[in-house]
Amino acid sequence: MPWHPGWLGSSQNPSTDQVLLNGFKHPMTFWNRVENTLEHIFSVLWYKYNIEPAGRRYSQQFIGEDAADPHQASLLLVNSHHTLHGARPLTPSIIEVGGIHITNKKVKPLPKLLENWINNSDAGVIYFSLGSMIKGDTFPSEKRRAFIGAFARLRQRVLWKWENDTMPDKPDNVMIYKWMPQFDILCNPKAKLFISHGGLLGITEAIHCGIPTIVMPQFGDQRHNAHYLERSGGGLMLILAQATEEKLFNAIQTLLKPENQEKAKELSRRFKDRPLSPMDTAIYWIEHVARNKGGNHMRSTAIDLPFYQYFLLDVIAFLFIGALIYVYISFKVTKATLELINRKSVNKENIRKKTL
Repeated sequence: MPWHPGWLGSSQNPSTDQVLLNGFKHPMTFWNRVENTLEHIFSVLWYKYNIEPAGRRYSQQFIGEDAADPHQASLLLVNSHHTLHGARPLTPSIIEVGGIHITNKKVKPLPKLLENWINNSDAGVIYFSLGSMIKGDTFPSEKRRAFIGAFARLRQRVLWKWENDTMPDKPDNVMIYKWMPQFDILCNPKAKLFISHGGLLGITEAIHCGIPTIVMPQFGDQRHNAHYLERSGGGLMLILAQATEEKLFNAIQTLLKPENQEKAKELSRRFKDRPLSPMDTAIYWIEHVARNKGGNHMRSTAIDLPFYQYFLLDVIAFLFIGALIYVYISFKVTKATLELINRKSVNKENIRKKTL
């Protein structure tokens, strides 16, 4: 959130760093930057004058102790990674551990029925799940028919997370389940595509497994994730409300192309290419802070600067006043010089007239 980087003295520029819930494309347009700047300021003030005081009250009320000051934190572990969310200026005390939930996760054997169904698909498998955001069996009939129509035209088989025992007009190449082991399916060699709502954990799993994703964002950070994934070559975004049979079919065909399959694998390689795994990275930095008595050497001096110093308001005011003084003095000197030159010219003219 917009107030987190400031806790550890990391800068956040509204021209490039979006408020999480905005979900604008990069680069942002002028009006995007205007909106993002206003929302950034509002969010920071909302936290400072609403969320933070409430947190202190609740801490005293339910715990009986003062709330910890986040500005005194030694370390912040963030579940993101620059291969997905882009490069950002972070202080040494902010550590990216995106993918930490799958660090030691092993691909497990699938249920026999599911495994046989996947293995018997010559063209591969597409996995469709909107997580807990939207239950498939609640789709309006028109929208359900659009998906069924698109899936029926595919050579691939489709696994659809469907919270009911039956589906009207279900094509033969579609299998429905109320729950499926998502990570194990995505990392199956037969998996070709993931259709998702764009939750961070699911997107991370798809990147880890190296398959592209069609993102249909619903809420929160999902549009934000979708744009970054699109930008990094790991998928594309399709608005669910605008999804038709033709649009869905075309989006699927686009990501099934060999070049887009390869882009997803390249993104996966970049995501995994680290000196330590996300879990080992977290462990190392936690132990580093513990070994070094709180890690004050990682603390940014920006944390202790007052507002006017951090944003150089005093320096800007000094330079502005200095510039005004310089302009004023230059004006006065120029004016006096011109008046002196003018007087000399007048005196010379008067002398010339007298001699005549």
